[in-house]
Amino acid sequence: MDVPIPSIEAEGERNGWGWLVITKLDGIVGSIAWPLLAEEEKKRVLEQIGGAISSMQALSPGELGTGKPSWRDFIDGQINNCFERHRQLGMSPGFLSDLRLLLADAPSVIPLDAPPVILTGDWIPQNILLSEDRGIWKLAGVIDFGDVMTGWGEYDLLAPTAFMCAGSHGRTQSLLRGYGAVDGECDDAMRRRLLTLTLLHAESDLRKVDIDGWEDRAAGLFDLGDIIWPRAG
Repeated sequence: MDVPIPSIEAEGERNGWGWLVITKLDGIVGSIAWPLLAEEEKKRVLEQIGGAISSMQALSPGELGTGKPSWRDFIDGQINNCFERHRQLGMSPGFLSDLRLLLADAPSVIPLDAPPVILTGDWIPQNILLSEDRGIWKLAGVIDFGDVMTGWGEYDLLAPTAFMCAGSHGRTQSLLRGYGAVDGECDDAMRRRLLTLTLLHAESDLRKVDIDGWEDRAAGLFDLGDIIWPRAG
């Protein structure tokens, strides 16, 4: 799926500050448009987002693939800092106990040596543009690449599931279908990878998960995996 992105027209530096001149894209920023969409339109857009992520990851990383840190080094660093990060963010003792188990398994759960793909890490409403034509909404552009890196592709599914799918099986299925998952479903192994990556994400903070009342439904971290990526039925 081809989605417009800004083109760099000129760049430079002045008084120690870098600057860019980029093209302007059409559309409404997603943080404004998303609440206006009907449920079926949200599913449609999420499927397009999944397709756009897949298309971007099909591109050659080029020089990005040699950037630092490597995916392995990034994950190793996140594992080392993860427990203390979430403790300082106020994670409950019960969740922290599960986090220890999750981190112990992380090196065997997360693929570390698979061919890296382009990741933005930030497919959220603030970073996309949407447009509407006679009641039909579509993904019109992607505008923020400040956190681009390379690594395991499923990492880019985290932000839209946490901030746009709202724990809805239909929305999650649409996103995954667009990404290329068979029948739009994730199996237990994929769910475990996604949950692990959620805790290891560079901006991970469970207080920001946009699913109403999830704290009352999750007795532990592993329950959260089922809430964010619901099982069929």
